[in-house]
Amino acid sequence: MATLKEIAKEVADEIRDGIAWVIIYKKGQSWEVLSVWSDLTTSDWEPDDLSEALEILRVDQEAVALNGYYLGHFGKMTFSDIAEGIRWHYENGTNLLADDETISQHYVEEERNRLYNRAVREQNAYRAWLLVQPPRKILDYAFEYAIREDMLQILEDIELEENQLEVLLKTDTPLGDITKRFSSRDYTNYKNVIEDTIIECTKEKILNNANDKDLTQ
Repeated sequence: MATLKEIAKEVADEIRDGIAWVIIYKKGQSWEVLSVWSDLTTSDWEPDDLSEALEILRVDQEAVALNGYYLGHFGKMTFSDIAEGIRWHYENGTNLLADDETISQHYVEEERNRLYNRAVREQNAYRAWLLVQPPRKILDYAFEYAIREDMLQILEDIELEENQLEVLLKTDTPLGDITKRFSSRDYTNYKNVIEDTIIECTKEKILNNANDKDLTQ
């Protein structure tokens, strides 16, 4: 587990030179760092840096990108000063990685793809299970299967917001969860109903997560 002082020693040259950007994040209780040389003043990311930064964002939404030339609070640039500066910027959310426009766009797009691919795998498993059932049971589930197929198509195109994607990605069965929500709805114009149900499902999960957090605090 890396301490903040160890991180400060590791990136001291980058902070002092002010050329590279230093991404600071936490993995559990451990401080972690990635130095990148992309031009973050214009959100001009190198492909490899962008890929690594997106992975960091999945680990820590509070990750920050720091630069000794553009940002202060590093004192005389001693190891201790740098460590305290890093702590100050992280705790105050200076230059959050999540606020970078390029990062935000790519992150949301990748999360949409992750959700869709997870739903596809879930539907493939459902199809494999259904195909080995007796004919009568297959008929009983035919409508549900068709609905799930439509849900897949809509999930591929619907533009969910970041917090909505996050709650659906916390479950292994997003398609099943949405199907349960849909089962009590009126089937008239059911494609519109499916889209409404997806939104309602995310809102319900966001509320439940907020309530769970309140209970644990």
